Amino acid sequence: MWSAKCTYLTQVGKRYGELVEENSDVIITRFFGLFFLFFQSSQVAGNIISSTVLSQSESPPRTPEQLQYCGTNFCPSVDLGDNVTLLDPPGKAEIYTMASIYLAISLLAPVIIAVFMNPLSKFVDEGASSSDKSGLQLLLATFSHMRHPVQLLIIPLTMWSGVSQGYLSADYTAAYVTCGLGVHMIGYTMICFGVCDAICSISFTQLVKMVGRVPVFTLA
Repeated sequence: MWSAKCTYLTQVGKRYGELVEENSDVIITRFFGLFFLFFQSSQVAGNIISSTVLSQSESPPRTPEQLQYCGTNFCPSVDLGDNVTLLDPPGKAEIYTMASIYLAISLLAPVIIAVFMNPLSKFVDEGASSSDKSGLQLLLATFSHMRHPVQLLIIPLTMWSGVSQGYLSADYTAAYVTCGLGVHMIGYTMICFGVCDAICSISFTQLVKMVGRVPVFTLA
């Protein structure tokens, strides 16, 4: 799905650039910026749901002695005694409620895509369409592209992005949010992150237009 999204936006961006006689790289970056504006905005709605559900059973306030084990001193295995832990898991009712809501949204998403999204063949020329290639040919073309030096340079950035997102959503929120404020506050915290992501996604498209991709990648 993620690879299909990249292909779709790239092909449509190239075609639109030809129609308006603008640099296709700028158009493609703009399209990706708009996509990630909506994609990152989903964190706002999703985290509102999670915080609303988890707020039904808030954690008891922490004592100063307990708070000293949060943040940089956080260790999930620390023994506080009296069956007290730094991480209070949500109840089963809250977990089932969130899982049901997210499952319903996940099932609805492909239906919306199938009904409302135009096929790629509507935008690209018949000769430029890759629909005449078999799935095996497309797979081999993907692995062949891995030999390009530029693609190889992007791989470490992709790995770093995945590791940093995992750290932010798991370790950071556990140490700085759940430990001191409660699990119900994670959603509100991540909403701020999602808003910043959405703003940067659309803002950096203009930055790429002015300075190009390399300085933006270097800044990232």
